Amino acid sequence: SLAWHRRHPEKRRGYDLLKHEKRKVAGVPPPHVVRRLFWFQHGMCAYCPAELGAAYHLDHRTPIVRGGTSDPSNLALACAPCNLRKHVMTADEFLARIA
Repeated sequence: SLAWHRRHPEKRRGYDLLKHEKRKVAGVPPPHVVRRLFWFQHGMCAYCPAELGAAYHLDHRTPIVRGGTSDPSNLALACAPCNLRKHVMTADEFLARIA
């Protein structure tokens, strides 16, 4: 909450730095990796039957904040609604929830 953040500014800075470092470690995969994922998934969302077209999100099956990496084996392409609903769940947790 906002009140907690105001009372603990040093903890908030620590959380922000940790989040920033985890994102920096994740990196961005090269375009050929994304093209390969698109081909492998037949242009479909990894979690639902939606066609991706040109609009898709690059998803980490195990989120960066939960120890995931940007290794191609941890990446998937998802439609925006699925990726936004998945948030920080793993792919298995999300698939179990929507089943």
